[in-house]
Formats: sequence, C-alpha cells, structure tokens
Amino acid sequence: MVDGCALKDPSLLRDRAYIDGQWTAADDGGSWAVGNPADGSRIASVADLSAAETRRGHCHLWTPPDCQEIFDLRRV
Repeated sequence: MVDGCALKDPSLLRDRAYIDGQWTAADDGGSWAVGNPADGSRIASVADLSAAETRRGHCHLWTPPDCQEIFDLRRV
C-alpha cells in the first residue's frame, strides 16, 4: 500500500521528477499531495519543482546557448 493506493509493484510509483536522465527531488525538498478526485484521499506526493528545476529539465534538450536564448525570448 502506497499512500492508500494498492499497487502490485510499488516501485513504479515515483515521488521525484525525471530530469536529464535522473529521478530528482525538488531543490528545496518540497512536494505536494496528489488527491483522489472521487473521495479526496491522498494518493501520493510528488516533487514540487521550481522554475530552476523546470529549466534544467528543458535545457538538456538543447545545447546550453540555445536553451538560454529560448528562455530569454520567453521573458520578453
């Protein structure tokens, strides 16, 4: 049983984000609860990522100069 959710293989449920080939916790250790909409019970907790972690997740797809240029354009 994982947070009230019966799984045959509990290792399939992750509480971290997959960033650049690694399961990573939020830099500040923050997380948020995922609830069951039917009854409001907590199903799991997942990493509460900031903009910095999100940027790292997207930046590994491009070379660093390209990535910075894309984020700079979005700030305009």
